[in-house]
Amino acid sequence: LLPPARVESGKKYPMVVLIHGGPSSATTPEWPASFGMARAIIAALSSHGYYVLLPNPRGSYGQGEEFTRANVKDFGGGDLRDILAGVDAAIAKYPIDSARLGVTGWSYGGYMT
Repeated sequence: LLPPARVESGKKYPMVVLIHGGPSSATTPEWPASFGMARAIIAALSSHGYYVLLPNPRGSYGQGEEFTRANVKDFGGGDLRDILAGVDAAIAKYPIDSARLGVTGWSYGGYMT
């Protein structure tokens, strides 16, 4: 989860969930994120006051073979529940306005939207 460039106490912010392609891919914890055009999108959202959630749901790389294969024959099932759980966790912990949420992605991430 990347915060807006500036966070003011007492204010709630919108959030966009940006889902990577794949499904066998992953978002890495670096700024800006290391996947092509998404760098510009993430920077623009952050600079305009958005939280950006970059989930790695089941099916993503980086958590072992079992995790990477966990969505085989289950696209839009457990992986969707993982993304929604991430949204709920972010809203519970950070000043995110649950009425101002967006989702986008490409390839498999587009399917997940």
